[in-house]
Amino acid sequence: MIDVLKYTRKLEEAGFEREQAEIFVRGQVSMISDNVTTKADLEKVESNINSSVLTLRSEMKEMATQLRSEMKEVATELRSEMKEKFAKMETSFVIKISVIMGIQLTTLATIAKFFF
Repeated sequence: MIDVLKYTRKLEEAGFEREQAEIFVRGQVSMISDNVTTKADLEKVESNINSSVLTLRSEMKEMATQLRSEMKEVATELRSEMKEKFAKMETSFVIKISVIMGIQLTTLATIAKFFF
């Protein structure tokens, strides 16, 4: 960090009295140390970030699992609805075909009366 003794001597060589140099150096060191980030500070921040990342990953995995489950439910519901609608359409189609066939048979029977 800062060599306080060396800094104090340089100020004395520049004309400061010893007491003035010591007070000035103490003030400078205090100001610098209050505003300097230490390795421990950085390690704490890194630890907090790593913890946050792990929490976020866990939450994202949980959300992905939940979304997969919800998507499976929706797909199952859609399949069920589609089967139901296709069954109704099939029934409707069979009824319409039966009606058409009935009409055709009636028409053929009527025509056959004229020829036989």
